[in-house]
Amino acid sequence: MLSALMLLTFTTSCSPAPKPQPPNKTQTTVTSSPTASVPCSSAPQPPNKTSPAAYYSSAILAAKENPVPDPLVGVWESARQNSNTTLAYRFATDGTYKYAGLLSYCMGPGRLYELTQIVQGTVQVEGDRITLRPTTDTVTRKNPENPQEDYENRPGPRTVQSFNWQAGDRTLTLTDPDGLQFVFRQVSA
Repeated sequence: MLSALMLLTFTTSCSPAPKPQPPNKTQTTVTSSPTASVPCSSAPQPPNKTSPAAYYSSAILAAKENPVPDPLVGVWESARQNSNTTLAYRFATDGTYKYAGLLSYCMGPGRLYELTQIVQGTVQVEGDRITLRPTTDTVTRKNPENPQEDYENRPGPRTVQSFNWQAGDRTLTLTDPDGLQFVFRQVSA
């Protein structure tokens, strides 16, 4: 089981605005490219008119008013045998979630490439639709062939994601807007 699920804090200050606006939706594609990285300058942020604290405070309040349904609550992992990628979610009854993604592969004896993303945020569930709004997002890269370019806990893109969801028999299926399915098994309730 992926033990990288942990609580991280990330603070930012921007000028406050009278009305919170959600960040722009973007699509994230996960690849196994060893050179894939997320430059800090391209990471979407809440609009300049909105303070992140005001936006995320309203998102947390909305999540508490719309708790996570029992079938979603728990820890879910997508690890497949012989796969170099593990994705895991933990959904809590209070409307929060944590995500950990790990891509790793051997680059030779004693040389392991690792790309890890840790995200936490709020969950909104409306029928069979789940929306994930990150409040923190960090990315760490370790590449033994290019260690000078490694980084630890670099701010990630905080991309809002929506999926259709279906849960049953300890299996969770998340389907993105393009029809790509991610199947998870429940490892704890």
